[in-house]
Amino acid sequence: MKALLIIDMQIGIFGPNSSNIPNAEPLLHNTNRLIEKAKHTNTPIIVVQHQSSKGGLLEFGSDNWKIHPQLNLNNPALLIYKDKGSAFHGTTLHKELTDREITDLIICGLQTEYCIDSTCRNAYTLGYNVTLVKDGHGTLNYNHLPANKIIEHHNIVLSDYFPVVNTNEIAM
Repeated sequence: MKALLIIDMQIGIFGPNSSNIPNAEPLLHNTNRLIEKAKHTNTPIIVVQHQSSKGGLLEFGSDNWKIHPQLNLNNPALLIYKDKGSAFHGTTLHKELTDREITDLIICGLQTEYCIDSTCRNAYTLGYNVTLVKDGHGTLNYNHLPANKIIEHHNIVLSDYFPVVNTNEIAM
């Protein structure tokens, strides 16, 4: 069974007016397309939210911690809260997926080089059939490397292990 895993699509990471993420508009659009596909096929939607310590950017319950309001998420099948990069580390995600007999994960969200990368790699090593949505993850620009190069690099490297495909190629 498949599930859509949406990672850290939170207001604080997107920043004011979604300005921190250069590909924010297409990322939100593509994530909503995936949500609609999942709803249409009764594919479980799992939402992961990062939480930082008190006073941190993503403090549990703060406005920054909330899921981006442009996402059409109503009653996901499962919410997972994490405080490390991987959605599996220190959470119940693996048990919840096993209990639901989910073997295939379609992964999208933020940030490419942190939580997306570590979650994809952990899922793969745990035996899940992973699909990374090529145009469904994003990150920030850095002085040493722009976001599009980080995304491109991860799409290439991770495609050695599992499919990395565009939103329109995702079957649920």
